[in-house]
Amino acid sequence: MIAGVWLTRRVARTDRVRAGLVLWGGWLLVTAAVLSYMSRSFHSYYSVMLAPPIAALIGIGATQLWQRRDQMAARATLSVMIPVTGAWTFALLDRTSNWLQWLRWSILALSIVSAVLVLGMPRLRRYSLVIGAVALVSALVGPTVYAMETAVQPHSGGSPIAGPARPSHGGRNRGGTTDDSTIDDLITSADTRWAAAAVVPPM
Repeated sequence: MIAGVWLTRRVARTDRVRAGLVLWGGWLLVTAAVLSYMSRSFHSYYSVMLAPPIAALIGIGATQLWQRRDQMAARATLSVMIPVTGAWTFALLDRTSNWLQWLRWSILALSIVSAVLVLGMPRLRRYSLVIGAVALVSALVGPTVYAMETAVQPHSGGSPIAGPARPSHGGRNRGGTTDDSTIDDLITSADTRWAAAAVVPPM
């Protein structure tokens, strides 16, 4: 978003690219602020509202930078964005560290290689499309595999999560059972006729 706004700072006020950046950037900032300050009833799936503006801003910004790849400033920005994306993907995949352990390390290494190649693109001009493809793979392979794993997992409950099943979320999201001693203590110590209730689906 920042790169796109900077690149379009001198265009006409009615420019479609700049308008898109303002629209999607406003959506992202307002939604992020609202979610950051929410309290009480909050569900993790609310964060899906951030996906459309993030996708749009990445698409617009990356396209604008790639079109200006002959300029050192654009290449330098891309060479920073790519490994940062790889590092963030690594951090997210590390939350399920036992799942496809090689994937996060491969993405991190590929993103670093891609950044170096993008930075030195003037000397590798004939391979620019290959370099661009490698950079795209380093950025998209993690989310793609994660989405595929989400699609093949059974889900239940009102607040499903993405990615492979995690024991700490088994009962709420995967239809399994929970083992939480704190909840057990609260239920057994409640001085009421009905301490808890659950809806059991028919077999």
